[in-house]
Amino acid sequence: MTRSENQYGSATVDGIPIRWVTRDQSTDMARRIALWLPFLGGTKDTMLPMLERLAGAGFFAVSIDPWQHGDRSTESPTHLRDRLIGAFRRDMWPVIGQSTLDAMWVLDWITANHDVSSSSVVAGGFSMGGDISIALAGIDHRVGRVAAIGSTPDWTRPGMRHLDANNSDLVEQGTPTDYGRWLYAQLNPITHPEHFTHGPAILFESGQDDTHIPVEAAHRFATALTKHSPTAEENITVHVAEGLGHIESVGNSDAIDRCVRWLSTS
Repeated sequence: MTRSENQYGSATVDGIPIRWVTRDQSTDMARRIALWLPFLGGTKDTMLPMLERLAGAGFFAVSIDPWQHGDRSTESPTHLRDRLIGAFRRDMWPVIGQSTLDAMWVLDWITANHDVSSSSVVAGGFSMGGDISIALAGIDHRVGRVAAIGSTPDWTRPGMRHLDANNSDLVEQGTPTDYGRWLYAQLNPITHPEHFTHGPAILFESGQDDTHIPVEAAHRFATALTKHSPTAEENITVHVAEGLGHIESVGNSDAIDRCVRWLSTS
């Protein structure tokens, strides 16, 4: 298939900008939805190569601008990243939480307005986008498979260090607002293992040397699930790539290939 055979679309759904890619169907079966979400500072448009990959695998592939990102932002990506990391719990928790709720609403809209199946949705993302997708799977049982690259189920990100080559110190995360604290209390996956008793299949692709989003939280999440649902714990896969830091993990072509295969599994 070539790029010209793709069908591209975009819309704004109650203030949420979305973009999708799909291909003509050769059967009468409704297409499955694949939601793929961007990293901190990324947009629906920077996710286009991944949407094309997923469309080629037979999905109705869609992304959104997370809250305060892309068309919902008046900041440069650099300023946005610096601000959110600089006041992580105050500014980042609302972005993750609000974007999780936005993603659920967008799935409702897609299901109502396109020829798609809502019974078997897959989701994933890079870094922050994976964080959002994991939280989404906990509250929206339409999402049966998740692939997250350089992501975490723990919004507190214990041990998180700066990405700046000149500053590898621990991030001072600060204090959340009441809204951010409420979103965390409702949606943070690792403190809500009961949200995952239905057993969504979740793949964590992590770098062994990732000090920004350490892989230990993924292992801790799997352990937490054993107390609520053996099936849920068995459906967690953690793949650790040796010698990769955070940025290298997010851009790793092998990890991306594994994610596409994972999401394409029936």
